[in-house]
Amino acid sequence: MALMYALSPYVAHVLLNIYIYRSYFGNQGTTNFSLRLAGIRHAMEALTSSDSTSLNYLTHAGRMVLSGLSELNQQDVRQFQQAYDLLVNFINEPANRERLEQEMTLVGIDRINFVDVFYEFVLLSLLEGKTYLPTSRPGSFFYLLMEVIMRIHPPGGAWTEAARKFYLLIKGQMKAWLDSIFNLDESIYESPQMLSGQVMGNLEMQVEFLLSSLD
Repeated sequence: MALMYALSPYVAHVLLNIYIYRSYFGNQGTTNFSLRLAGIRHAMEALTSSDSTSLNYLTHAGRMVLSGLSELNQQDVRQFQQAYDLLVNFINEPANRERLEQEMTLVGIDRINFVDVFYEFVLLSLLEGKTYLPTSRPGSFFYLLMEVIMRIHPPGGAWTEAARKFYLLIKGQMKAWLDSIFNLDESIYESPQMLSGQVMGNLEMQVEFLLSSLD
């Protein structure tokens, strides 16, 4: 512990995030974590390339699910969608790549990948209260991310009962997806095409379940 206090804030964040990620999967009984993570990173890089139909699906699915959450929490859905679109446009703009990388290093993320940014940072750290959003300037990634969050759940505001239940359902389903893609047969992680199919197939099932829960 004394060593952690002696480290710079950046290094401390890196170690904390690695610990959170590995300890989470260790608790799930996942073996050969490094092999699985490397395979999933490659699969997600292919699935979220700029010309990928999977990227369009991920973007649209996120917009629909989170729009539903915003509406359940009695927020202005149009304002949420505007904030969401600005965030997505920022991420998809190649000219912002360096800025995004610089911002993510502040929270210990050294790879710009869907798994690392969304799951390691947002799902397993930010939404669990284990990290925070640094102070940011308008137009930055963290600023735009905070705008999205505020259009769902304003600071100091209470969840409606329906929104709280759906929020917990989203977290549960996304963790279930994460568990499912990290605990496949080891041989699949050596076949990018097969792994990509499993990753998207499992995600589509989770998204369909969430959307059906809004009906």
